Amino acid sequence: MAAEAERPGWPLLLGLGLIGGGPTVLGTVLGHQFSSDAVSILFLTLAGGSILYVVIQLVGIALALATSDRLYWGVLVGLASPGSPPTWWSPRPGPEFKRVVLAAEPAR
Repeated sequence: MAAEAERPGWPLLLGLGLIGGGPTVLGTVLGHQFSSDAVSILFLTLAGGSILYVVIQLVGIALALATSDRLYWGVLVGLASPGSPPTWWSPRPGPEFKRVVLAAEPAR
């Protein structure tokens, strides 16, 4: 599609948006109505599997491009980081943070 000279029309784009966003909206509505541990585990497993599938595909592409050293460092940093974003990456609170905290404390 991106390499074609003719741009896609609005009906095609709206249809693709419905295919991509429809299940999300439907899942949000159904998830708001009831909760089930078994269904939650099922869908979280599906989400984890799809993320793993994409990561495996990207690793295959990176290995084919002979960029294995950067790939290994990226995987190491990603696995070693405790969260997103990593806590060591977050800026430390400055003096303005201390002023707000001190101003919020009750008088003694």
